[in-house]
Amino acid sequence: MLPLGTVVAIGADGRERRFAADQVERDTRRAAAGLARAGVGAGDRVIVRLPKRYEWLLALGALYRLGAVGALCPELTPDAEVEGRRRQLGARHALLEPG
Repeated sequence: MLPLGTVVAIGADGRERRFAADQVERDTRRAAAGLARAGVGAGDRVIVRLPKRYEWLLALGALYRLGAVGALCPELTPDAEVEGRRRQLGARHALLEPG
């Protein structure tokens, strides 16, 4: 049985990672601070094309904390389509997996 407040992330390789709620909170605050330094603020639309893993959860939590809106794109969305969505939504920022 998991302790209350535990987040479990299972990677593509099947490995399980566990995070305590207070760690998730700290990491989300840190991610929000970084996004704020990059110019993301309340009401901003931000394209999010990241693999579904712990960092994805942090990104969405950070955007929520800032009052920004995450526009989710499936992980395999081609760059040209992501750019089209960005223009259509008027998003000034995008969170993408480095490639």
